[in-house]
Amino acid sequence: MSYAYEQAPARAGELGKGNLASAKTSAEMVSSGALKAGLFVALNAAGGVKALAAKTDVIAGVILASRIKDEWAEGELVDVMHIAPADAIWVIVADGETVARGDKVYAIAVANGNKKAGTIQGKADATNAIATDYNVIDVKGQLALITKL
Repeated sequence: MSYAYEQAPARAGELGKGNLASAKTSAEMVSSGALKAGLFVALNAAGGVKALAAKTDVIAGVILASRIKDEWAEGELVDVMHIAPADAIWVIVADGETVARGDKVYAIAVANGNKKAGTIQGKADATNAIATDYNVIDVKGQLALITKL
C-alpha cells in the first residue's frame, strides 16, 4: 500500500477503497436511542433502524458517517450502508478485541462487558454475536475496514 494510504486517518462509518466503491445506502429513521457512525444496526419491525439488541435481530447495515456529524438521535434520518461485494466501510472493533486482515466479522448483538452492541469482533460467539458474510481487509487501531469478498 502507498505511504499516503498508510498515513491517512481512518474514521468510523467512512467508506473505504478511496470512496470509489459502488456503495448502496438507504435513509432510515433512528427508532431507538442514539446511533453512531461505524456501528452495525438492525431493522426495526415498526420501521427505521435500531441498535442491535438480540442475536435474532436482522442486520440492516452499517451507519455511514456524514461530513457534519457522527451520531444521530432518535427520530433523525441516518444513512445505512448495505455492503455489497467490492464495497468497504470502516467499523468499530469492540473494546478488548483485536481483529486482523482476513478475519470473519461477527457483529456484537448483545452488549456484554465493555463490548458495545453494533461493534465487531473476529471470533464466533454463540451467545452475543451475529455471524456476517464480511471479512476484515485492513485495521487501524480500533477500526477495521470490512468488505464482502
